[in-house]
Amino acid sequence: MEGTGASWNASVPMAAVETWPQITTIGTESANLPAGLDVGKIFADTLDASTARLQIISALNNGALLVDYNGHGAEQQWSFANLFNTNDAAALSNGGRLPVYLLMDCLNGFFHDVYATSLAESLLLAPNGGAVAVWASSGFTDQRPQVSMNQAFLQGYAANPREPLGRLVLRAKAGTTDTDVRRTWILFGDPAMKLQGPPAAATPILSEPPAAKSTSPVSRVSDCGPKKSCTRGNLQP
Repeated sequence: MEGTGASWNASVPMAAVETWPQITTIGTESANLPAGLDVGKIFADTLDASTARLQIISALNNGALLVDYNGHGAEQQWSFANLFNTNDAAALSNGGRLPVYLLMDCLNGFFHDVYATSLAESLLLAPNGGAVAVWASSGFTDQRPQVSMNQAFLQGYAANPREPLGRLVLRAKAGTTDTDVRRTWILFGDPAMKLQGPPAAATPILSEPPAAKSTSPVSRVSDCGPKKSCTRGNLQP
């Protein structure tokens, strides 16, 4: 994975699949982030699935300010290739280095399944790490408006890094006319929290294409498919 190696909350690992047309936006999204972040990139379509999984899990265990995944997803996993799932989330060991996850895929936020635990919930409940907050969809949506909303969030954060998380989400949603995207994206976490990056902030990102997100970087991944208190991780009241 590309990256320069900065403090964990200045890291932005980005996982992407280049064959997914909109994932060429990964460069644009990198440009939308505040200066001073260590942006790492995981190009899943250039790797075999096992290597991609190892790189993703390693980046997440290092901790990051933000994790951004774009691609296919299901209730309990990223990608049809199962690049990351609820078992992986439960085993994360990033301790108090807790990122906010921006999950631009389908169903990772399907919390109302009485027979299973969604990936968003698993990240929040991870006993030795995971996430301090997760923004994920409870439904099926189209990729293009997801990307647009994601970019709006990152642009809003770059312009106002001290903005509360909930307001960044609301403003990003206000910019889309796609009702499915607007209605199904749920913020699992405290909307009053603020991202606490280094002197110039950080974000992880992961991504994958549709079929035919201490020294870690922030990751972004793409694919269709009551945590720690406000004093932990990269958020503060």
